Amino acid sequence: MPRIFGHNLLFFILAGLAFYIFGFLMYGVIFGEYWMEIANVSPDHSPAPWKMGLGFVIPFVSTAGIAALASKLGKSGMVGYMKLGVVLAIFFPIMAMAYGYAYGDTYNIRMFTMDSLHMIVGYAIAGAVLSFGRAKAEA
Repeated sequence: MPRIFGHNLLFFILAGLAFYIFGFLMYGVIFGEYWMEIANVSPDHSPAPWKMGLGFVIPFVSTAGIAALASKLGKSGMVGYMKLGVVLAIFFPIMAMAYGYAYGDTYNIRMFTMDSLHMIVGYAIAGAVLSFGRAKAEA
């Protein structure tokens, strides 16, 4: 089976899908109405198809980043991968979103908090799934 940064391709795909599905559940099913309210999105809003496609690709790029760093750092075990995911989420996407909150007029604290939760849990989930596809060290 092909590998992505030392991780089984199947587990890489599963990790990206798990991250994506978590976002779908969070923003679409569980907190959909709340998100639409705080983001000031009308119920009949429909993003362009290319944006929906981009939304599907983003979790896989993030998963690749987790896989690359886990491989480089020699991470092992599900907890180690999850911790790495959480640290990466806090230091990179959440800090990038903080600029929108700090300088933007429409990105409010509720949106920032919800998006941050999505990143922390999503990165942890992707890390957890990836941990099962890590190549075993040869004896």
